Amino acid sequence: MNRIFKFKLILAIIASFFIFQLFLFLKSFPAEYNLYFRFLERLETADPFWTSFWFTSEIIGEMGLILRFAGSCFALYFIWLIVKKGKTVFSHLRKTVLCEGSYYLFNLPFIISLFARPDTTIVNIEAGLSYLLQIVFVSPAFLILYTKMKKPNLDLGQVYKWGAIGVVGFTFALWIKHALMNLYALPISL
Repeated sequence: MNRIFKFKLILAIIASFFIFQLFLFLKSFPAEYNLYFRFLERLETADPFWTSFWFTSEIIGEMGLILRFAGSCFALYFIWLIVKKGKTVFSHLRKTVLCEGSYYLFNLPFIISLFARPDTTIVNIEAGLSYLLQIVFVSPAFLILYTKMKKPNLDLGQVYKWGAIGVVGFTFALWIKHALMNLYALPISL
């Protein structure tokens, strides 16, 4: 397979990811607007602390989604520069890695809400465990990769090592997410 074809294939994959993130980004604002009205309704009937904690965790998650969308923009621009101009600008790739690694950390308040609220169910614990494991397998590797890529004297061996660890961790996190989703989100009775 020639090099240009490989980069065009990567461009298609990243463009697909970008389009998906753009869709989520655009749909998230009306969703947050609707959540705000649910928040107001719940304030009248539920515990104000946990209701506010839940809504705040949703807003913080929204900020993470915006960060992830920005990362997809950097990724698309990075690969577009390679394909169209033949230029490799690693600062865009570094920003992509930082945004993706940080994105998962914005789920922490939501995870705390799932584990700690008084009406926690097994479904909440399974969902919280799914999100927590995604953070464990993605964020540390991506943030370490970012620091390795940021050094002035780039050690490609370390970049490849942490890149590989990040990709395997990301893939495993996706597997965990969907395996646990089969337990807590789908009506499957074992």
